[in-house]
Amino acid sequence: MKISSLLKPEAIAIGAAASSKDDAISKLVDLMTTQGNVADRDAYEAAVHAREDEGTTALGEGIAIPHAKTSAVTAPGLAAMTLPAGVDYDAPDGQPTTLMFLIAAPDTKADVHLEVLSRLSTLLMDPEFCASLRDAKDPAEFLAAIDAAESNDEKLALIESQLSDACQIICDIYSRFLFESSVFEARPQEFLDADRLCQLMLEAQKKAYGDGLDQTCLHPYMWLCKGHYYSGSLSFYNFPYAFGGLFARGLYAKYQQEGEKFVPLYKEMLHATSVNDVEDTAKIAGIDLTDKAFWRQGLQSLADEIDLFCDLVK
Repeated sequence: MKISSLLKPEAIAIGAAASSKDDAISKLVDLMTTQGNVADRDAYEAAVHAREDEGTTALGEGIAIPHAKTSAVTAPGLAAMTLPAGVDYDAPDGQPTTLMFLIAAPDTKADVHLEVLSRLSTLLMDPEFCASLRDAKDPAEFLAAIDAAESNDEKLALIESQLSDACQIICDIYSRFLFESSVFEARPQEFLDADRLCQLMLEAQKKAYGDGLDQTCLHPYMWLCKGHYYSGSLSFYNFPYAFGGLFARGLYAKYQQEGEKFVPLYKEMLHATSVNDVEDTAKIAGIDLTDKAFWRQGLQSLADEIDLFCDLVK
C-alpha cells in the first residue's frame, strides 16, 4: 500500500504550530476528518491518546507517527503536518518534533496501520527525504516528495529482486559448472571421497564469487544436496538457466538498439523455437550465438543495474 494513496492534500498542514502534544494530536485529527474516513471524531482521538498512553509514538530526530486502530474509522487514512517551531512530543532523544504523520485504521483483521507504519518508518530513515518534507512549501510539494521517494523505493526493490535472481544464474550456477567440470577432470585420475568433493566445491565457489561472497558462508556440501549431480546421463543440468537468463537480456539489449523493427523478428524467432535448434532460431533475429559480444551485452545490462542500485542506496 502506497503512502501517497492514503494521504490527500487537504489532510496536510504545512508550517503549522502546536502548543502541546495534545494540541498537535487534535490538529492532526481535524485534518484526518477532512477525508471522510472517520465516523466518530472524538472516539478516534481518544483511541490515538490511548495508544500514546502505552508509550510515545515519537521516533526521535524530530519525527512522530501517532496512530490508532478503532471502529471509529471506516477506511485507512493518513494526515501529515510540519511544525517549524517544533512541539514537545516526549521524544526519546528529547528533541522537539517538527514532522508528524497520523495513521487511521479500521478495527478489522487486517493490520493496515502496521503496514503503513513500517513503510513510513523505512522512508523516514532517509534524512534527505525528511528534509524535503520539512522544506515543502505546500501540500502538492509535500506529496511530490513522497511520490519520488516511493518511486525510488519500488525501483530499488525491483532491481534488488532482479539482481538476486541474476546472482543465482550467473554466479551460483557458474560455480556448479566449475565444480562439475573439475569432477570430470579429476575422476579418471583419483577416487573422489567426500572431503575431496567438498574441496572442489569450495574452490568452485571461491572462483565464481570472488570476494563477493562472505568466506564464512561458503557451502562445501552443495554437491550433496543437488540430486542432478547423481544422474548418469544428465550433465551440466544448470547450464540452461544461465543460457536462458543471458539470452533474454541479450534480446532485450538488441530491442533497445533496434527499437520497433526488432519486434517482427522477435515474433518470428518465437514461432521457430518449436522446430529449429537454438543456433538457427537465434539467427532469425540476427544473433550469432558464437559471438561473445552478444553475451557481453547481457552481462553489461547487469553491470548497469548494479550501478543504478548503488546510486539508489546512497
